[in-house]
Amino acid sequence: MKRISYVLIAIALIVGVGLPIAGCIPEPIPWQWVKLNGPYGSNPATLIIDPIEPETIFFGIDGGGVYKSIDGGNTWKSINTGLTTPIILCMAIDSLNPQTLYAGTIGEGMFKTTNGGETWESINEGLESEHIWSVVIDPINPQTIYAGSQFGVFKSTNGGDTWQASNEGIAMLDIWALAVDPTNPQTLYAGALWGEGGGGVFKSTDGGSTWEPSTFGLPEGFGIISLCIDPVDTQTIYAGTDGRGLFKSTNGGVAWNASEGVTSPYIRGITIDLITGIVYVASWDKVFKSTDKGVTWYSSNKGLTTTYTKTVAIDPTNPQTIYVGTWEGVFKSTDGGSNWEPRNKGLLLYASISPLGLAVDPVNPQTIYAGTFGGGIYKTTGGGKTWEAFNIGIDIAYLQCVVIDSTNPNILYVGTDGGGVFKTTDGGKTWEAFNDGLTNLYINHMAIDPCDPQVIYVATMGGGVFKSTQGGKRWRSMNEGLTSPWANVLAVDFTNPNTIYVGTWGGVFKSTDGGFNWEPISEGLPTINIRKALAIDPADPQTIYVGTDDGLFKSTDGGKNWTESSEGITDVNVHSIAIDPSNSQTIYVGTEKDGIFNSIDRGDTWRPMNEGLTDFKVRSLVIDPTNPQVVYAGTTSGVFKWSRVAD
Repeated sequence: MKRISYVLIAIALIVGVGLPIAGCIPEPIPWQWVKLNGPYGSNPATLIIDPIEPETIFFGIDGGGVYKSIDGGNTWKSINTGLTTPIILCMAIDSLNPQTLYAGTIGEGMFKTTNGGETWESINEGLESEHIWSVVIDPINPQTIYAGSQFGVFKSTNGGDTWQASNEGIAMLDIWALAVDPTNPQTLYAGALWGEGGGGVFKSTDGGSTWEPSTFGLPEGFGIISLCIDPVDTQTIYAGTDGRGLFKSTNGGVAWNASEGVTSPYIRGITIDLITGIVYVASWDKVFKSTDKGVTWYSSNKGLTTTYTKTVAIDPTNPQTIYVGTWEGVFKSTDGGSNWEPRNKGLLLYASISPLGLAVDPVNPQTIYAGTFGGGIYKTTGGGKTWEAFNIGIDIAYLQCVVIDSTNPNILYVGTDGGGVFKTTDGGKTWEAFNDGLTNLYINHMAIDPCDPQVIYVATMGGGVFKSTQGGKRWRSMNEGLTSPWANVLAVDFTNPNTIYVGTWGGVFKSTDGGFNWEPISEGLPTINIRKALAIDPADPQTIYVGTDDGLFKSTDGGKNWTESSEGITDVNVHSIAIDPSNSQTIYVGTEKDGIFNSIDRGDTWRPMNEGLTDFKVRSLVIDPTNPQVVYAGTTSGVFKWSRVAD
């Protein structure tokens, strides 16, 4: 009996080794989103100087919200209370009451502050666009404000309380730039980037009621992204283009001529000093300066550690003091631009990730690439601990998508916003443009044939779909059957690469012959605007998901019929979809303003998974190919990783 007792005790000791005592079972280590250490950078949108207190400066960042300095840029603080988005694209200050400012955003329309930015409120009544690219205030009557949007110009005559369309002549144009004549506020100029009939300059002489083209001498088909009127000689106007440099008119927009001394093709910011008449231009290459009204130009960049500049502002009381917003934050000059010093204390600068701008190396998942808005391509080899810019050969800072050749991870392609396709064969160390045959260089998305990596498809903004069978060396248009040239996202069937889907502004289309012919497959979809989300179930290629402005939709018959699959998703604007390759029951979606949602039943039901997420504007999602429990999210303020808290 005693021997049996000893045996039982021994067995109990063996079995119990390492087991917790009853009542002390440890909690499972929780999972949540953790912000990775980069990539660093800011996408500057606007710099505004208080005209009465020039030591007070406002810095609006696309992805970082609004910052304020009260000591000439020496220190900054975030002033985002009331703002429901960090994506600031434009700002304007009331020169008669500088405590009042307006901020235009992507996705949330217009905001206003009456206390110098301490608090903000939404002012969108009558504003039919959520995307505001530009805003100006009538210098004589500051209750009158104009907003440039994706649907033309809107006007308010009561300080933004209500808005009305002011669009005759430009109703369906993307207005990225506005300028009002300081001596005659009934005269305005609008710069269009895209829309029916293309871009260009438009002029109104009746306070925005009607608009007429003012494009003689401007390059046809190129958008206008910045405008500036000479405050002394208001017949002189400068227009910055999206790819063809700076243009100038000396007769109120009747005719335009190129400013040959400005060598950068992308002109983002223009300002003129009221006292001296000196003109400064912020471009993607450098800062330019002219002291003779734009006749001659020279660059002024000593001390700038980045050539990507987007916005420039002059101290109204001291023209020697200039500020410039760059990819690396704010720089200040106190000698008229001869020398620059960084002024970034207090600024939190993280890169805004592009819509389809994350890619994980399929062989070494610690290597991740991030395409950004404004900073080009970044790479980490340590799982996000440190990042490094890899842009040698890429001459454009705005990337839209990144794809990796699964058979050779050193080969990558990036699609840019206006620069076409770039390719690397050495893991991003050097890049080369591959645009032969591309008639449209605005690339929204790319997809590689899973069986033949020499076959690549690109979706373009305005040019439809192109295909290369030579690894990008040559491209040909593949648009037979497409009803819209605005192609946004592609997906190739892994089991049958001749089957391809494309989401366009005209709906979803399908090709079964490698892109030579397309047929519409939008039956059951409430909208034909398919933006950035399209995915094929890897286990069942007849099952497809698309993200729209009206929620997530699913087809189980190869696109013949669609049904809504959004139960539990609180934001209808779905921007990204990722399907677990090892278990396609598990799906993730990223939304415009409510973060990330997860489904474990093939999209029948969804739950939010935002623990630890501090930026809910999710642009891209990608799953670690070697560990599907690890997910990366690209947001407007950097990259997040879904991992255990203890990791």
